[in-house]
Amino acid sequence: MRGAEATTMAIERWQEFTDAELVLAAVLGEIAAFDVLVLRYRPGILATIGRQVSHRGIAEDICQETFLLAFKALPQLSDPGRFGAWLYAIARRQAIRSSRGESRASHTPLDEFILTRSEVLSHSGWDSLERKEQQSWIRDAVAALPDEFQTVIRLRYWGEMPLERIASFLGLPLTTVKWRLHRARALMRERLTATAAESGDAPEPPRSQPERPLRRRHESGTRRSASRAAAPCSASR
Repeated sequence: MRGAEATTMAIERWQEFTDAELVLAAVLGEIAAFDVLVLRYRPGILATIGRQVSHRGIAEDICQETFLLAFKALPQLSDPGRFGAWLYAIARRQAIRSSRGESRASHTPLDEFILTRSEVLSHSGWDSLERKEQQSWIRDAVAALPDEFQTVIRLRYWGEMPLERIASFLGLPLTTVKWRLHRARALMRERLTATAAESGDAPEPPRSQPERPLRRRHESGTRRSASRAAAPCSASR
């Protein structure tokens, strides 16, 4: 069996496990378990970093560094069930350091060992995210949102994360995530509708029906009602 096929099968074997179970397995040396965590959270990490770092290569490097730091610090994670929120904090810290111009640490021998063992972490996850941002009108509408709304939109649609995972990732109640997503979509609709109206692409309002046919129907209905009312009178004579 080829190496890539064996890796794919190993990853599939861990797909149904929870974050906490995957963390514990990764601490015990199961790289495939950590690869599943990378697959789950890399789109969200890239979406988060992309808000502060627009350069593709730098964003990819920060994303990779985030997971390498997380892997090495897994034994220090006191609550494996909060892996998502913990990872989000690491990613934000790394992105802020990069935006300040702080130099990034070079790879250690342990980093290189992890990358040679991890089939997922050694490849980029940027392509699908980049395709979703190609439409400038969507990008502009998202960029106009407040930061907290941008985050949930990017995680939900760019990162394709379930709402429950977004809540865990951001350390927020699920109800808060749902409300922010609802409000973000409403604000985007308002902006896109206004943009369409300004460009002349807004649909015309429905035209009212002609009045004359309506009056005719009303008059004919009145005559029929009068005839029915007169019929009993004629019969009684």
